[in-house]
Amino acid sequence: KLLQFVYNNQPFMIKIAQRRPNDYCVMNKADFNEAVLVAKDKKNRTANHYGAINLNNGNGSSSSTIEFRMFQGTLEPLFLHKNIEFVRACYKFTKTYPAKLMTKKQFLSFVKHNTRAYPCLNEFIRMKGIR
Repeated sequence: KLLQFVYNNQPFMIKIAQRRPNDYCVMNKADFNEAVLVAKDKKNRTANHYGAINLNNGNGSSSSTIEFRMFQGTLEPLFLHKNIEFVRACYKFTKTYPAKLMTKKQFLSFVKHNTRAYPCLNEFIRMKGIR
């Protein structure tokens, strides 16, 4: 569900991540399909680890971790904390909501209703006027 939420909401993810897809952060249908297969089979299909969400660990099996490669690098504390809060919010949101309700609108509502857990993410959304 996490992969589905990220890849099905690309324009929103670009705004949050402050980074457009590129060679180091691929976000396309083929990459999504690859990530889904790795998640299901627990083994790498290719040596590619440049997807927006990387599940590969480079040794032939899938990793026990998830690497979010989609964020623009930053030294700005607000943006750094926003990125961490976003990953945490994605995890909680996709764990809690059924797939059919995993929309940008529902996510924004989830984050707004959990302001204490995601203060920097809420501030970023407010600052950028994301709706």
